[in-house]
Amino acid sequence: MHTWKRKIIITTSAWTILFFLGTISRLCADTWVDATFHFHDEARVLAQTLKNSMRVAQAPAIVDIKPVYQVGDVREFFAFDVRNRDQYSLNASCQAVSDKAYIFVEEGKTVSFERIESLLNAFDRIYDAITDQFGPSPDSIDNDPRIYLLLLDIIADIQVDGASVMGYFNPINQYRNVEIPNWIGYRSNEIEMLYIEHTSLSRIPDVSESITAHEFTHLVQWGLDPEESTWIDEGIAVYAESVLGYDTIGRVSAFEDNPETSLLNWSGLMADYGAAYLFFAYISERFGGANSITTIMKNEARGILGIEQALASKGTPISFRSLFSDWCVANYLDKPEAGDGTYGYSTLSIDLKPLTVESQYPIERKDATASGWAAQYIVFEKEANDFLNLTIYGKAGQNTFFQMINTTHKDVNVLPIELNDNGKVTTLIPQGTRAPILMVTSQPKPIARRWEWLLKRNDLSYAYSANIQQREDVRSARPLQGKLITTWGELKSSRRF
Repeated sequence: MHTWKRKIIITTSAWTILFFLGTISRLCADTWVDATFHFHDEARVLAQTLKNSMRVAQAPAIVDIKPVYQVGDVREFFAFDVRNRDQYSLNASCQAVSDKAYIFVEEGKTVSFERIESLLNAFDRIYDAITDQFGPSPDSIDNDPRIYLLLLDIIADIQVDGASVMGYFNPINQYRNVEIPNWIGYRSNEIEMLYIEHTSLSRIPDVSESITAHEFTHLVQWGLDPEESTWIDEGIAVYAESVLGYDTIGRVSAFEDNPETSLLNWSGLMADYGAAYLFFAYISERFGGANSITTIMKNEARGILGIEQALASKGTPISFRSLFSDWCVANYLDKPEAGDGTYGYSTLSIDLKPLTVESQYPIERKDATASGWAAQYIVFEKEANDFLNLTIYGKAGQNTFFQMINTTHKDVNVLPIELNDNGKVTTLIPQGTRAPILMVTSQPKPIARRWEWLLKRNDLSYAYSANIQQREDVRSARPLQGKLITTWGELKSSRRF
């Protein structure tokens, strides 16, 4: 072998190995979740109960306000065992102070001075970036603009998806203890604070900054809308991480591996974070960037209604059902060049796998179940000149929607398939595409609380069958007809990037 060829092979192999190791490192760095959602129900009850008496004050401008603590001071904090949500107390010593933060480290835990100093400096940048974009940090309780960062050993089990709990924001700390009813069962630290797993600072690469950005976004979100839905809180917090340049690849990959993950029914797995993040990344790309997310955060209506109101206020009205359907198409196709950007991401690469690829016909009736506010994709492989006769069985009025996606190199057609009153429809998929995609989305009434999710998952059943239509029988079949499910019109003319 020539020497120059050997050098090319060695160089190529080295770059391949480095790329592989870099990707694995990024994935490992992003295999974490937070525990904020565990406190959501109690925090929402407090927000609703104390709404008339609670005043969410904004932190004053950063000026020469004397810090309450100095390096070396020790104080007690309340923390939580995430495994059983029991509260316990610990002592921690102040290790660093700035105009924007205190950093406390749990006694008995060791974090290097260099890593603490690096996190303190990073938080100054995080604080400025998030408050400049989304709004000021609240300061309703201690009249000190500094945020407490408690580095501790977070007591939690490894999740079933392999993720570790690396941080949380607890809204209960935003209330005074005299205001909290005894039945809540928790005590407040009465300060603005974030909990950060101390070992996150020793990970390679260091993920403590990403965790801190995530949790600080929760604090800012609470100040703007303390009753917001969990999936919105978490999706926007991951979005803030990405805006600041931190990795989200692990959570996106988890969603790619679990594309049937519900957007609204939160379970706290990495795939949930991936789905919620992608939804707000999609809104950002389609409706004017980070300012569209800020508008959603500041809208006081909760959940779906808040998103619809926020987008309408920007002159881009769209129903949540249409937005959800468009997003589901974009997740599967990721073709930003089609549909004027409607069907993909310009800054992300998404690769979802279909539920099933059908290629053997005829297909006898197959039963399936669609999770609430999730999508399934069924690909029907056929010759381009074949006609596909597809029958779908469902239940009229159960809010399961069927769309057929036909793609070419440049165009994407997304057509609705409507069931008749008997919950059945047979339609003809015409020539012109080798792999039409049946997208099934279940869009039931949203579940508001975790206990409702445990009682009712909103899973809906359907079935389908198919065969290749003979040419002589084509005239007897009803061709698929309908309008595109997207509602561009003035949306198209007002869209900004």
